[in-house]
Amino acid sequence: NDFGEIRAQHLSRLFGSRDVVFAPPAAAVHPTELSNVASTERSCMTSAWHCVLDLREKTWLYVGHESEVPNPGDFFMTFIGEDRVICVRDNEGGLQVLVNSCRHRGNAVCRAEEGHATSFMCTYHGWTYDLKGALVGVPGFKEVYHEELDRENWGLITAAKVDEYKGFIFATMDPEAVSLPEFLGEVGQMSIAFIAERGEKIKAVPGIQKYIIPCNWKLSTDNVWDFYHGLTHQSAQMAGWQRSPQRKAGD
Repeated sequence: NDFGEIRAQHLSRLFGSRDVVFAPPAAAVHPTELSNVASTERSCMTSAWHCVLDLREKTWLYVGHESEVPNPGDFFMTFIGEDRVICVRDNEGGLQVLVNSCRHRGNAVCRAEEGHATSFMCTYHGWTYDLKGALVGVPGFKEVYHEELDRENWGLITAAKVDEYKGFIFATMDPEAVSLPEFLGEVGQMSIAFIAERGEKIKAVPGIQKYIIPCNWKLSTDNVWDFYHGLTHQSAQMAGWQRSPQRKAGD
């Protein structure tokens, strides 16, 4: 139908030549063809999931806050799409976002969720990378590789662009992405500026929290931002949430 064609054209503009196929509604298909539709729908969902991951890699994503990496060598782990990445402040004070995967055999080069490091070493064969992701150490470089390995081309994969806005760190894997201010737009910049008004009071709470919740991820996310909890739940008051005191006449 026209809507399906428009949707396919829109995704085609996003993902280039990738073929995007949408299955028709099951109700519009003869019962004898349901098995084919079911398999088509499964493949469609798989394609849609990969499209979502591609979209994540083609856009700017929030990575963290500058208070999480105040000093050179400070790092923390996060995700871009399905890739684990290391956000680290290098020795020059710059922000780096490195894919946590050794270029030799794909093993993780960092296993800590956060901390301080002077380099990242793969525990498989000992390939070592500096804080910018450059390959600086290869066991057997002379004896095994006869100094022919081009180490400059075997550094860690890095985010194409890393930028921060008022202390909030963003990264994208797309080298052709628009600038971060252009991506955020007026509304995005205004929203971050509203949070950043508190100045130095804005800091990321240290420590790692992980939850396994048997539900759609949107359910837990919605509850994180449900501020009514702070007004109605006794547990919220016990945890330190307090309503602003009511001003009296004459105050």
